Amino acid sequence: MSWDVLLQKFPRKARRPENVPDDYVPPVIGCRAEVTSALRKLFRNVESADASFLTLSRSAFTIEINLGDEDPCSQ
Repeated sequence: MSWDVLLQKFPRKARRPENVPDDYVPPVIGCRAEVTSALRKLFRNVESADASFLTLSRSAFTIEINLGDEDPCSQ
């Protein structure tokens, strides 16, 4: 089984998805190097196939993190 999870910044006043305006464009999360560095601080042994794809493997799960092709990362 697998899930896709999207992380992005939302307006402070939006407490539920339906409160996000249809025309809302989220701000960037950070440059790829900053996002990668933050993830490496949170999780030990993060592997990187290239600058846009990270993998966190544990005995019970694997998380594949796609940072996308754009820099800075928007999600």
